[in-house]
Amino acid sequence: MTQLRDQIRSQLQQQLQVHTDGTVSVPIDGVQQRFRLEATLRWRGILDQPGFFSEQNRLFFRYRDGWEQEVVALQ
Repeated sequence: MTQLRDQIRSQLQQQLQVHTDGTVSVPIDGVQQRFRLEATLRWRGILDQPGFFSEQNRLFFRYRDGWEQEVVALQ
């Protein structure tokens, strides 16, 4: 969660809010957007390049240790 929070601060210049149900929210264009992280992680082995990226119209977050996790927007 710390790496995710730090990326949002640096890339979006926004604060991440963590909720008790495991979801997170971030203000985007003045509207509070809510997200959840998929429970499964996948190993890509790309080290020390954390950040957000998209693949096949899906949003992922890559951690510094090479693991990636899908970020799902909630309606």
